[in-house]
Amino acid sequence: MSRQNLYANLGPGGDTPPPGQNDTPREALGRLVRDTWTTWAREQPDPKPHWLTSWDNLDQEQREVDMRIGEVLTRNADTRWHQLKTELAYDAARAEQTVDEVADDEQSRRRWVQARTRIQALRAVINRMNQIEQETD
Repeated sequence: MSRQNLYANLGPGGDTPPPGQNDTPREALGRLVRDTWTTWAREQPDPKPHWLTSWDNLDQEQREVDMRIGEVLTRNADTRWHQLKTELAYDAARAEQTVDEVADDEQSRRRWVQARTRIQALRAVINRMNQIEQETD
């Protein structure tokens, strides 16, 4: 999946078209921010007319604001993404260590199977996160 397709999947479904071939990544983020804003504005009982201005009709200063907002949100999302992936990997490794120390009685074996199932689910989530990162690079 390309970043352009990722943008198309993230949009709230407003009237801003996906970025054109000449859009930079910053412009694509700015369009997404503006599309989200105008979608919100249309939901308000009495929106101010300038709230409904589309990306294509914005002046350069307002476009810059929207692009900066998009960049900050992307940086924060990337940081949180990597934190979550690290936490999941740590939890899976810790669970594996704990599971290997379980006693041999029946109740412990049942808990061992449950823990192994959870570990497999954690590993699947981590693998999917890695796959998504590769698809969007």
